[in-house]
Amino acid sequence: TQSRSSAASDVYKRQTPESVVIKNISGTDIDVTGWRICSITGNQIHAILQGKIGAGVETTITSRASGGIWNNNDKDDGALYNANGGLISYWVDPTR
Repeated sequence: TQSRSSAASDVYKRQTPESVVIKNISGTDIDVTGWRICSITGNQIHAILQGKIGAGVETTITSRASGGIWNNNDKDDGALYNANGGLISYWVDPTR
């Protein structure tokens, strides 16, 4: 089983640039190199992460896509995957 170490806590899809807030909810620093944040509806990558996130630290990741990827009109959940493709966190879009 995979322990939960990080959580995608919010997606700001109407901003320019779009951004996602993630938080390390574990008690240790986490190397997030190669982790991906994805839009589920569009099956698009918001960002590929690099570096570490400290224990208990919340950080904002701005989109590295060339344009908007999040659907602003319909439900568009988000997911955080580790470098091996394992699901770390799933964000349910409250839209509709």
